[in-house]
Amino acid sequence: MKNLNLLSMLIILILLLSFSSSVAQEYTRWHLPEGAIVRFGKGRIYGGVTYFPDGTRLAVKSSIGTWIYDVDTGKEVELLTGDMWDTGAMAFSPDGKTFAVASGNNIHLLDPDTKNQRDVLTGHTSSVYTLAFGPTGETLASGSRDTTVRLWDVHTGELLQTLIGHTDRVISVVYSPDGKTLASVAGFEDNTVCLWNVQTGQLLQTITEHPDRVYRVAYSPDSLTLASGGRDAKICGMSIPVNSQKPLRPI
Repeated sequence: MKNLNLLSMLIILILLLSFSSSVAQEYTRWHLPEGAIVRFGKGRIYGGVTYFPDGTRLAVKSSIGTWIYDVDTGKEVELLTGDMWDTGAMAFSPDGKTFAVASGNNIHLLDPDTKNQRDVLTGHTSSVYTLAFGPTGETLASGSRDTTVRLWDVHTGELLQTLIGHTDRVISVVYSPDGKTLASVAGFEDNTVCLWNVQTGQLLQTITEHPDRVYRVAYSPDSLTLASGGRDAKICGMSIPVNSQKPLRPI
């Protein structure tokens, strides 16, 4: 009788462990192609990693879709699949009410929680690589393989400006904290940083200090300094005049 009870307890324990493991690994069977029974790996990461504005979730774009993770537990919460969710850039508005997702030439504006689509921004003639909301969330900047930067009205979907200054694909766009200027980075054969007046669309300056590919740019909190890092292993700092009309000065 004693042995029987031990055997029963062992069987129950095995079943519980098996159930727990199957639940933990359930994501391996989400949205499988027809005929597949399990997924190994989660695809190559594209378009970076983005926190939801409330800080509780993390969105990671991969070659098979966008994975949503619970930040506290690290567990997979959701896998978003389909053309919209494969590769491309994404960004959240500062107030957390709009989720911008690039898919090919188009930009989809969605509700972050329901994923319901509010608008589609069309105009780019090639893939959109980068997105950035302005500090107030009223405008959205996009950079594309078509070498242009475009500024959009988030509320109406209107194209406000088409900024032309690069000769190769635009891989990064960054607003200054005060929202007055925008820095854009072009890669591959261009290797430049362009600084734009957001209000007028005027090209203020083209920065060519890096002889090789530029990877990242960042503004100081007071919007008066722009730093750039490139493949040349150097960081360049540029002082931005308050009126944004005079040439930038190296620092």
